[in-house]
Amino acid sequence: MSGFNLRLFMVLCLVCFLPSFFFVAFKASSLAAGLLLSCCIVLVVSGREVWSAEYRKKSFVFSSWLFFFMILQSSYTYFILGDSKPIFSLFSLLIMVLSAISFSFHLKKMPHSELSGTLWVFTLLLLFIAWLKVFYSPEFFNYSMHSKAAFPFSEDSHLVLVAGFFFCVYAFFGGIYRCFFVFINMFLLSILYPSLLLFLFVFLLLFVLLMRVPPLMFKKVVLFVLPLVLFGVLAFANTVEYFASRLNFNDIHEVDNLTTLVFFQGWALAYLNLLETNGLGMGFQMLGSSETIVSSFTWSIMELASGGRALNLSDGGFLVAKVIAEFGILGLLVVGFYVFWLCKIPFVINRMHFCEKSSEADLRYVLGVAFIFSFLIEMFFRGYGYFSPSLFFVISAFPLLWGGHSGEDLDISRCENS
Repeated sequence: MSGFNLRLFMVLCLVCFLPSFFFVAFKASSLAAGLLLSCCIVLVVSGREVWSAEYRKKSFVFSSWLFFFMILQSSYTYFILGDSKPIFSLFSLLIMVLSAISFSFHLKKMPHSELSGTLWVFTLLLLFIAWLKVFYSPEFFNYSMHSKAAFPFSEDSHLVLVAGFFFCVYAFFGGIYRCFFVFINMFLLSILYPSLLLFLFVFLLLFVLLMRVPPLMFKKVVLFVLPLVLFGVLAFANTVEYFASRLNFNDIHEVDNLTTLVFFQGWALAYLNLLETNGLGMGFQMLGSSETIVSSFTWSIMELASGGRALNLSDGGFLVAKVIAEFGILGLLVVGFYVFWLCKIPFVINRMHFCEKSSEADLRYVLGVAFIFSFLIEMFFRGYGYFSPSLFFVISAFPLLWGGHSGEDLDISRCENS
């Protein structure tokens, strides 16, 4: 099939679907085991590309020092505190990183037409799964045990995180009519589910599409039109009872919605555990342990949740909370750099859309940006820790941004005056 790469499609299905299916079918404790299995398969298929690739010295040195620091931290946790979770998680994370890098080098060799065509087919598959959830709930294997299951996902929020991520990724370089088709479907699904998370992805996809307007107009849109659109979206959301209950921040101490409480709990965990550790952080994978400092939001969640469970305590509810709580000031710096990058990169991509010519290196750069930019929902609003399918693709984005083994550097100077 022209414009379609079966190997890429299989990797996308493997990384996005197998972790959730493994989690449900084998009653695993988290998605980590299934994702690790997916990464091992990817390594077997394309692992040789990791060893044959050339790396930038600075990137390799920085990664080595970071990994060494995490080994020391995890070893201390294991030998002094007797907790083996961090050191086993670190081993799993290493496999995930190597697998994502091997996948990235495979992307480097792929023609843009195949990449775009395969992502479109995968986007259609995700739309089909999302619409199927509206009419059908699976009951085979152990899916009957999950009331919100959306095959192959254990719950619809996990489907939304994967689908919304790829819908936004495709919007960076997909055909404009296809992108509007995806946008309309996303909007309808966010109302039918209903899903505040998907509604956030709708707004993010709209912003990605706005990057395609001429540069001068884009600046005006960001400064004047976008705030008005945001205000209108919030006004509309408040007319729908489901959204209004989750966006009611008038008195945070009177909130009785679990989704909202988990969000507030995440920021409280980040702040309290940063403060109580004097900026050092709790350590890799230590959030949720007996050493965790919790807030009143956690107690409110335990009162409302079935079985008195402390929901999302170990993952923080979203990745920023976990990173800051576990890595302290270092995590705060990473988040700060990410926010700065998020503010800058839309203008770069906007200029690139109006370049006269785009090389293969430019297109790979855009794909890398798309992976990292589309991850912001999972970073700041809803996530489930380090072992996430979306994070796998974020890791694979860095070799695409840095030029990797080909030595090609992005040249956007020709776009500066567009």
